[in-house]
Amino acid sequence: MGNSKGEVGLKDQTGPASTVTDRATFREKARPLIPVLGPIAGYFMLALIFTWPLVLNMADRGISARSADLWQNLWNLWWVKHALFELHTNPFRTDLLFYPDAPSLYLHALNPLGGLISAPLQAIFGLVTAFNLMVLLAFTFSGYSAFLLARHLKLSTGASLVAGVIYGFSPTISTELDLGQLEQLTQVWLPLYILFFLKALSPPAKTAIPAKSWLGLPFDFWRDTLLAALMLLFTALTTWYYALNLLLFSGLAGLVLIIRAVRGKDFSRLKRLVIFAAICGVALAPLALLTARAAAGTPTAAARSSSIRFNSATLFYFFVPGDSTLWFSKLLEGQEYSQFLGFGALLLAALGGIFCWQNVRGWFFLMLFFLVLSLGPQFKTGQDSYIDLPLPGLILQALPVVGNFFRVPVRLVAFAMLPLGLLAAHGLDWLSTRKPPRLKLKPAVWTAGLAGLALLVIFLEYLPGPRTTQSLALDQAAWRKIQPPGAVMSLPYSELGGILMYEQTAHAQPSVGGYLARLPGFDFIDQAPVVRELTQKDWVPSPPEFVTNNFETTLVPALNVYGIKYLVIHRDKMSVKASNAINETLKPLLDNNPPLARDGGAEIYRVPDYNWNGKTLAGWVDRGKGWLDKESNTQVGPYFWTSGSGSLTLLNPNPKPMKFRLDWTIFSFQKPRTVQISLNGFSIGQKEAGPAPQQQSFEFELPPGRSTLSLTSQEPALRPSETVPGSGDTRLLSFALARLKITAI
Repeated sequence: MGNSKGEVGLKDQTGPASTVTDRATFREKARPLIPVLGPIAGYFMLALIFTWPLVLNMADRGISARSADLWQNLWNLWWVKHALFELHTNPFRTDLLFYPDAPSLYLHALNPLGGLISAPLQAIFGLVTAFNLMVLLAFTFSGYSAFLLARHLKLSTGASLVAGVIYGFSPTISTELDLGQLEQLTQVWLPLYILFFLKALSPPAKTAIPAKSWLGLPFDFWRDTLLAALMLLFTALTTWYYALNLLLFSGLAGLVLIIRAVRGKDFSRLKRLVIFAAICGVALAPLALLTARAAAGTPTAAARSSSIRFNSATLFYFFVPGDSTLWFSKLLEGQEYSQFLGFGALLLAALGGIFCWQNVRGWFFLMLFFLVLSLGPQFKTGQDSYIDLPLPGLILQALPVVGNFFRVPVRLVAFAMLPLGLLAAHGLDWLSTRKPPRLKLKPAVWTAGLAGLALLVIFLEYLPGPRTTQSLALDQAAWRKIQPPGAVMSLPYSELGGILMYEQTAHAQPSVGGYLARLPGFDFIDQAPVVRELTQKDWVPSPPEFVTNNFETTLVPALNVYGIKYLVIHRDKMSVKASNAINETLKPLLDNNPPLARDGGAEIYRVPDYNWNGKTLAGWVDRGKGWLDKESNTQVGPYFWTSGSGSLTLLNPNPKPMKFRLDWTIFSFQKPRTVQISLNGFSIGQKEAGPAPQQQSFEFELPPGRSTLSLTSQEPALRPSETVPGSGDTRLLSFALARLKITAI
């Protein structure tokens, strides 16, 4: 009854010996993956600790300690996916914010590449989980990309891991996490660009067999150049801050290479450099040109000099621990960004600089260059104190277009951490060769122990402790009741920031206003009658003696004409007094109109449809832009001067074009003037104004909704201090208006 040979063979193949063989084969196949997956897994574990307790709340909370940018960055990911895969439109323009206009997003911190990468994660896990995964991946692969660069520079595995921690988990990046700015966390592409830059432009290795080439250059050069161009484009599609960092690096490194090539008459290197620059330029040009055009047409693109100074680094803060677990410290009062370089990193970098100078001098000067630029245009002695010492950053801020993207010079510290990490890695490798003779440890154990200790100390220096998280829970069913389609206005507008954008990710309807990195020049929310009164808490309506408008009777028809069909009231953002006041203001809308839905402290209302029934509603007129503070006298009552140009904001609350008559009292300062009048950009005539007040009227037709009447005098304005004896009034005065009245005819 013995087994056949086939049976014995089958038994042998599935027995213990076969299992051992399979395991050995698996280990053999997995061994090449360890150098790749090991560091990635290590950095991922560090990311979990660095963002703790985020991993416990991936689906409904996010890290946000000091900014409203978290809401904005959530919207960024959602919008890119929504635009590309649902609307099939250009994500760099949206008609969902600042309704009824359509702002360009080329100057906004959109992070379109992050939105594209996160799209499948959003589809599988939802927006919040996808966002939090992107945060973890940003830390993980930023560290890993620096690790790869260090390995390319022949640094040991342990030292390269330390370089990745210094770059990927720096205190400046930690601040960006607390600010909710995902695009600033995503540093992964910068070290990869530098890696391919170095590979493409380093002298080719001499081999016995000539490498394949094209146009006289090896294929490796073309591959590395194309990859570098791709990394540069990826960086620009993440944030222009980092792309301009790479352009500065390329300019400095390119200049050094040109000098070396000219001195050594190495025309092959010059050829490679020119081709490299051309390919990178072609890759970046379309996006750069579109962004530059958007910057030229956006009056708010340039930052105020006071804002730039405030957001510059402080030399003293480089050596002051911010939020640090190791040093039991917190950010100084009023300090926005942590700029701490780390004592452990600085000590190792000093060793690298002293004992490995020939290998690290380029990285040292690169670090110094970016740290000096991070100090901004003027030397700071504290968070908001300065001395009169101009710095090189002043030149950078003055550059057209480029200067617009260095609104926050302190962010340059994040890039400076890369050469600092490479300096420290060189110092660690030098130290690993100096094992004390009396220490009975194998060299490999000594090297690994040093690397582990350095990594632990530096990471604990940078680790701030548990993060502050914020609820991101949205009742999707409640917000989806915003149907049929229509614009949404949220109150109190000034208290919401990006919250209304986050809510839009659930209802996908246009919103009045928004929160963008570069505010567009649209003025609907600032100037449109009724909307302005509801959203601008610092707006002071004109006195009734100047003009009389009926808010109560105009509210609902105006919202109908504007296409605003939904109103969201955030009671949780209001005091009891403010909540009662809004109830009184919105009484015509809220009476007998219960909320469609509630989500936490937010109440969602449908604006009632207004039935005109053939009746004509009175128009609305009030001051627009360009008027000085109110004055008054007994002759005309309240009046307002302009320095030569001003506007009136008008409203036709009827569903069809209507004719109106506008009456006013007008007078000029000192001498007669001609006032040109245009309606919505089209000239409709002119009026004469003299020093004596004159009552005037004229007629025009208004389309439904808001219109703008622009008034301009070409004659130079005058200063009372220069024309009236004894006057100290230095204002420029041209003409003034009083007693406005609009009548439907």
